Order: sequence, then C-alpha cells, then structure tokens
Amino acid sequence: MGPQSELVIYEGSRGNINGYWEHREMLEINQRILALNSADWHAAPSSLPLQLDSNVREQMRILSEKVPDGFCCKEPRLVWTADLWAEWFPSLTLVAVFRNPSGFRRSIAHVWPEDFSAGGGDDVEFRIWAAANRRLLDLANRFLCYWVSFDEPVHFLKERLSFVIGQMGKTFDPNAFDAFYIPEERRFSSPADIEKSTCQVPAPIASLYQELTHRAGCSDRSGASGHDQVARR
Repeated sequence: MGPQSELVIYEGSRGNINGYWEHREMLEINQRILALNSADWHAAPSSLPLQLDSNVREQMRILSEKVPDGFCCKEPRLVWTADLWAEWFPSLTLVAVFRNPSGFRRSIAHVWPEDFSAGGGDDVEFRIWAAANRRLLDLANRFLCYWVSFDEPVHFLKERLSFVIGQMGKTFDPNAFDAFYIPEERRFSSPADIEKSTCQVPAPIASLYQELTHRAGCSDRSGASGHDQVARR
C-alpha cells in the first residue's frame, strides 16, 4: 500500500479509529477529477465517463510511472475514476468493499452530523449509497472485481480477505489482521442494521443490497455498503 509518508491516515478520527490509510496522491488526483466534473464522493457526477484536462492527465501518467509493479491503494473515489485510471493501469483489479445501507447512513451521520441524518424522510444518504454501489456493479462488468462485505462475521471476513489476497499472488497474514482489527469499527454493522437494510429500506435499496451480498457470497449474516475500492497494477 506504500510507505506511511505517502498515505493519508488521520488516526483516531471520528470516521475510522485506526485511520483512513488512503494514498495521498491518488486521493488528490481523484479529488481534482471529481471537481472538474462538478462531483464529489457524496455527489454523483451527472454523466460518465468523467472528463479530464491535460494537467490532470499528466498527473495521472506521472503517478502511474513512479509507483512499483503490484501497486495497490485504498481510495473510495475510485468508484467514479477507476475506468480512467485503466489507461495507465491496464491490468487493473478492483476489490469492492461494501456495507449495509442502514449502517452507511448511520456512519456518515456520525462523522458529519451537520450534513447527514441517520433517519427521517430525506433519503439523500441512500441515494449516495445506491449511486456508488450501482457504479461498482457496472465496473465489475468491465474489470476483474472481488467483492467483500464489511458486515460479515469476523471469521468469514478473514476467509474472504485471505482468498482475495491469495488471488493477487500474496499471502494473508491473520496475525497482522488481528493486531490491526478494532471491533468498534463495525459499530454500524449490527444485526439491527442488517435487519433494517433488508426489511425497512426502500425496495430498490433492499434489492441492490441483496445483489451485492449475492456477489460477495455472503453467509446468512449478510451485509453491504460503503464504497472503498482497491486498484491494483
């Protein structure tokens, strides 16, 4: 994933206790791409594919040439920009990690209470969740994609991660997982959240959630949302 000096971490933040661990340059370039298209992580672009200018294209080229083979990064905005990066990463692989829609709604309301609500009649949070995950399904039709449900019981999650990492020619380290894992990070993946996401959300949201859990081959304790992707060279 790169040395810590290249990552945006923000340990102890309201969102992720252990930090975000996003690749700084990738994040900054993706932010520029979204801004060029009047979009953001919470505001889906009005049309696809996104447009680039010459400056951003050059920044993308430079980054792609200086990262090592096997480069891997976590960056949620890749949900909108992955197809553009494929020009420089022709063997691009996506790892699509998703969370249940009810939990996603509660999560962003927890981090940005002034902007989002964990309930009420406004479905803006569900629209954000649905737009990103429908986009993931589209990308999965064009690129190699592995699905991971963030809400799965820990032993299932570890098995899935071991499989995905093995498919990339690497070896999953369960000790490293255990040292980094914090149960509280999954405070929005409770049985109540899972139940709400299947029975108490708008029908199109529930249907999309079901499709995602099917893609991930979830256990009976299924789960979905959040849009973190990993791009691999």
